[in-house]
Amino acid sequence: MVDIPRLRRVGLRSGIPVLLALAASLALAQALPGFSIVAPADGATVQNPVVLEVALQNSVIGRPIDGLDHLHISIDGGPEVAIYLGGPISLPPLSRGSHRIEVELAGPSHRALLPRKHISITVE
Repeated sequence: MVDIPRLRRVGLRSGIPVLLALAASLALAQALPGFSIVAPADGATVQNPVVLEVALQNSVIGRPIDGLDHLHISIDGGPEVAIYLGGPISLPPLSRGSHRIEVELAGPSHRALLPRKHISITVE
């Protein structure tokens, strides 16, 4: 004969670690940094000056010496430029035609926190 109250107690006790693990993973997922390129949209046709907007999740842009994250931006595979200020980013004048803009979120050590994201735009 199965003791149902005992079975419930064991089930509840064995379920607590699962619930704690789930809560911890949700908290970790909420704390992980993230970013997205808001503007210009991928595939957009734009005019100079081109303004890049990046939305951040769980990250603060600032000086690495202060322990803050920053962005690395590259245009058409050129050298990376580090951005230490939040807000819209004015890109240098771009020639007419297609361009690829890559953005990377980096930590204070200048190592990437996430894979790069990119957009392609056409300048008129």
